[in-house]
Amino acid sequence: MDSNKSIHSTHLLPSLNNDNTKQIIHLYTDNKGNTKGSGVSMIVTDQLQKHIIKTNTFFGRILTVDLCFKGNHYIKFICCYLPANAVDDKELIIKCYKEIENILTNAMHNHFECIVLGDLNISFDKLKKSNHYPIWRREINTIFKNFGLKDLLKSFHERPSPTYSSNRTEGPDIQSRIDYIFTSSNILHHSFYAYTHSVSEDLFTTDHKVLSCYLTQDYFKNKFNSSRKSLEKSPTYKPNTNPQIHYKYRTMTTESWSNYKLTNGIIYRQHINNLTSPDQTPEQQIEFFWSNIKDIIKQTKEKCIPFSTHKKYMKHDRPLYLRQNNNKILTLRTILRKFSNIKINRIRGDHDKWKDYWKPWGTLRKQILVIDVHFNAKRTIWLPVNLTIDNIFDVKKDLQSLLRMIIVLHKQEEDSWTINNINKYINDRNNNLIHDQKRMINTEQTNLHFQRLGKDLNEINDVKIYKSIQDLPLYWQSTYKPINNRNCKHMNLLSEDFSIEELSQVISSLPNNKAAGISGITYEDIKHTHQDFREYIKQFFNYIMQVQIYPWDWLHAFLFPIPKPKAWDCKIENTRPIVLLETFRKLFVKILTQRINTTLTTYNLINENNRAGLTGQSTLQPLQVIQHIIESAYKDKKQLWIGLQDLSKAYDRVNLSLLKLALERLHFPDKITTLLISLFSDRKNNVILPFGLSADYDVIQGIDQGEVISPILWIIYYDPMFSHLSKLTENLHITHFNKINNIYQPDTGLQIDYSSSVVGYLDDTSWFASSKSQLESNLQIANSFYDMANITINHDKYTILTNNPKFCNKDLQFQVTPSKSITIKTAPRSSSNRILGIYINAFNSHTPTFKKIKKIVNHFAYTMRFKKITHDHLIYIINKPQSKNFLNNI
Repeated sequence: MDSNKSIHSTHLLPSLNNDNTKQIIHLYTDNKGNTKGSGVSMIVTDQLQKHIIKTNTFFGRILTVDLCFKGNHYIKFICCYLPANAVDDKELIIKCYKEIENILTNAMHNHFECIVLGDLNISFDKLKKSNHYPIWRREINTIFKNFGLKDLLKSFHERPSPTYSSNRTEGPDIQSRIDYIFTSSNILHHSFYAYTHSVSEDLFTTDHKVLSCYLTQDYFKNKFNSSRKSLEKSPTYKPNTNPQIHYKYRTMTTESWSNYKLTNGIIYRQHINNLTSPDQTPEQQIEFFWSNIKDIIKQTKEKCIPFSTHKKYMKHDRPLYLRQNNNKILTLRTILRKFSNIKINRIRGDHDKWKDYWKPWGTLRKQILVIDVHFNAKRTIWLPVNLTIDNIFDVKKDLQSLLRMIIVLHKQEEDSWTINNINKYINDRNNNLIHDQKRMINTEQTNLHFQRLGKDLNEINDVKIYKSIQDLPLYWQSTYKPINNRNCKHMNLLSEDFSIEELSQVISSLPNNKAAGISGITYEDIKHTHQDFREYIKQFFNYIMQVQIYPWDWLHAFLFPIPKPKAWDCKIENTRPIVLLETFRKLFVKILTQRINTTLTTYNLINENNRAGLTGQSTLQPLQVIQHIIESAYKDKKQLWIGLQDLSKAYDRVNLSLLKLALERLHFPDKITTLLISLFSDRKNNVILPFGLSADYDVIQGIDQGEVISPILWIIYYDPMFSHLSKLTENLHITHFNKINNIYQPDTGLQIDYSSSVVGYLDDTSWFASSKSQLESNLQIANSFYDMANITINHDKYTILTNNPKFCNKDLQFQVTPSKSITIKTAPRSSSNRILGIYINAFNSHTPTFKKIKKIVNHFAYTMRFKKITHDHLIYIINKPQSKNFLNNI
């Protein structure tokens, strides 16, 4: 008996129905542990038991159960109960970790989908605290990450419920989450819902809660989800992923789209009439809505939009000839099993059994000869036409010799391929360094860069969580108190249900030819939907508003790195991320953004110098302020100091807990605040690389660059600093000018004082001061805000301008914090500096800009004067590509 096999027993249970039928269940148990508290079991229904092909155990701590389903779906359940005492059982825990790693490695090689579940006796939520667990106990987390296993409960809940409660005689009970379900990505994508719940005492008593999850039947029905295919069926078999469908939107006409709309309405009504909506939790209901919407649009597209399909073949780890060699070796090993002495001795005295047993010898003989020729290019072995008791052992020896020989030949070819591969990759690396540096992006390092934004993990973990205003630095607490504005009562209008007119108006404004999200739904698909289906979409959106829960797909996105306007230089930090989000998410957020924008603009709730993204605002307003301040200082001969700041990865570093306090400061309803914060919580991204997608990674912080609401959330996040500085009269730079009411009597005009210390447009911030000390004072206040808000300044792009000739083009010390100073070289008098697309000069001189324009025009004219082109060509070059280059340089 195999000592590693589990104990299997069958039991009869009363049916849940009110009848006398019995339900059969099967119990698989590992009770071979010799330590206290060991023992793992798995209960399987009679229907599922038919799919079990193998079980294994490990010291009463790990029970593995392998199941096979129709279509070659292989699933491995790894049931764990790891020791709780980390001091006494350290050696056993390390052994368990190593065994789990070995099981997962073998499962990966055999193409199994894995589900790891059980009591792991470690809280992954506390792993962020560097001193909570020793390094060796953190190894289990590393193992799960290396194999791409995901915490199933975390995928459906931002903060999963505790699973264990320890009763204490003194003080409150300690609750923690030490029971988990980890799954591979494919199973995660086919999971419907997962949750934590208590066990009825009628069943059994436990101090743990139960984790439950539901898997959709799509995984088992889809033939493309096969875990593996038999290698013996075809030696050149090429596994493929799901067929890629390319919809030909450019072929669609007005008549085609009209047919699309009618078909969409018909499919919607058929779909809804055939559905029954059982009692569900809010999470299940949201996924139910979203699944229906995807199915209806998919069916409509398949019927109305022309498409083509293609299969994307997977890349094998080994070339074809090595795979064929391996298959030949496997075939020969299988044939040699028929020459087993036990089998031969069993039939040697019975002629009929002997004849029947060796009936397929003719076919086997041909296979052996093919193998011989495959490796040796000619026949080297003699085989009899018929096998007898006199020649069978000689044939067996010949086959064993052949097997040893082809194994050696295969090893030589494999070693040669390995060496050639190493040399190839070295040469490719050298060539890419010179000719194609984008191929040098490493998937793992790319994920780490966009996940951590260039910061150390400990630095990210040290970012403070502000649960209330009292957690803020004392200096900023009063600024974050809810503002006293009677217009804030209008903020409650934000949480009203969406109307069909509101939805239709935003849908009609959606652009064409934009990238789709994970679902593959484009804006064109949404814009041509039927009115009845839009009512269903409105119902879906309003339910999201009601429960403040998003579909799982909406929290998963693709990230595409685009180059910054500088040399690539083999550095991933010289790219910036653009996020491709789900289109229905963008539609929902667009409606919400439109409401917020209208409210903030109408009731003037944001500081006048920080209004980027609001209705009627553009770069024109801050540029006008900057130019007026410069002109006024030049006219009145007043000293002026200007500081130009650029914030590093501003959106990506937003502290969500501080953003929540900034929303509450403006009296945002709790429902809307929760929706906005949830929009950027518990997210996952994949990076789009030249050869496919990276593994997904958890987004630790920040808001998305490609999200339509991000600019407004940024000005809300940034607004407390602007509002605070506007109240510090001693730090304001005052500009005087006359408002002329009568051009014939200009002296009778009204004198107006305009005071400001900072003007911002998203992550570009300009500071104004009447003296160097005043500028330093403002920068110190700003830096205290940046430290609190997790904002990083690009010190390399820090620019100081002044109209005081004594300080131009000089290295000056600036006290940016009470304990830190930096050296900044002020701009020369004859230079101009770029801000928001234009060039400015502190002396109000446009000569540097004129010289730059003249230089560019002369260069262009010199380049074109000898070209054999017509005037039409020249007009095209000036108006198209050259104009873009021209604008980028002035």
